[in-house]
Amino acid sequence: MPCLCRNLTPETCCLTPYFLFMIRILLFLLFFPLLAHAQHETGTNYLRATYTQQVRKGVVRYMTFHNHNPQYNITSDYHQHLYYHPFKEAKEYTTQLALQGQYYLNPRVGVQVEIAYLLKRRDTDGETTDTQTGIGDLSIKGMYQLYNSGLFQVAATWKHVILIEGGGRIPTGKFTNFDELNELEPHLQAGTEAWAVQGGIAYLWQKKRVWEGEVSVGMRYHFPNSYTFQQGIFYNTAAYIQRNIRLGDQSLLLPSIGIQALFWESDQLNEKPIVEETKRQLVAVRFATQWRYQQWGIAASYQLPFQQSWEGIQLKQQGTLSISGTYYGKKVRGIARLK
Repeated sequence: MPCLCRNLTPETCCLTPYFLFMIRILLFLLFFPLLAHAQHETGTNYLRATYTQQVRKGVVRYMTFHNHNPQYNITSDYHQHLYYHPFKEAKEYTTQLALQGQYYLNPRVGVQVEIAYLLKRRDTDGETTDTQTGIGDLSIKGMYQLYNSGLFQVAATWKHVILIEGGGRIPTGKFTNFDELNELEPHLQAGTEAWAVQGGIAYLWQKKRVWEGEVSVGMRYHFPNSYTFQQGIFYNTAAYIQRNIRLGDQSLLLPSIGIQALFWESDQLNEKPIVEETKRQLVAVRFATQWRYQQWGIAASYQLPFQQSWEGIQLKQQGTLSISGTYYGKKVRGIARLK
């Protein structure tokens, strides 16, 4: 291709498009990072610390329920109070500091545990009107590789994994922050005071340790707590693709992009859907990148919703930012995801 630049040598002119291309890639990775850890990391032992912030925005709309003293009124329901201000804007921030560990007992079976500290805040017309903090519920799940071609054909160009997982949440978080009027807002609590079960299945593929992809589906079911409050069933499905870029013998760059659909059924109180109408669905695009050096990894992520629908009046979800640091332990031999 002939050089068209003036006042430049032919060599410099021809290299200019390549420099511009590399600059664009760098800017993409810096300004559009996202959840690199939404994908499963099969066969990898690690310890990870993550900072996540999610924002929801809309008119003031939320529900509380009154705590009756069973000593005086055993049969009374927990009645609801609905707060709605159509001319005031609300922003709800959920900040989470999580510690997650994953350990594979053998090439097929792994365990993952996560605990988090949460800070939830609501701003009304720019002023903070409510804040709750505390330890969240403990999440535990097991993973089993139903099929892993890498265990039988280690040097194959293509590798495939079918992974099933199951587990749940233990109610370690607080759900008792009643105000001076003896009312509680369930969505601002750090915990749920309820047990939950979850499960899912994922298909992962890898080509020459350069390209990787995943398609997954999952769900989570919460049981009612002692106040009869029950979070709605949660479903999710996602697809991701990732590129592994070697930067040297011990350094690796892992940009990825994906799409995710999330579905929430209505929460319930007294075995009835709550008046706030919490049923909703969301589709979002996710950009992600991670930098690995030896046994350490730093990742940044962002989820950007582009389609949402819900029943009634609800806050609209904005972007979700996540930053994490990971220490990787010894890998289990024969797993498809070999970094």
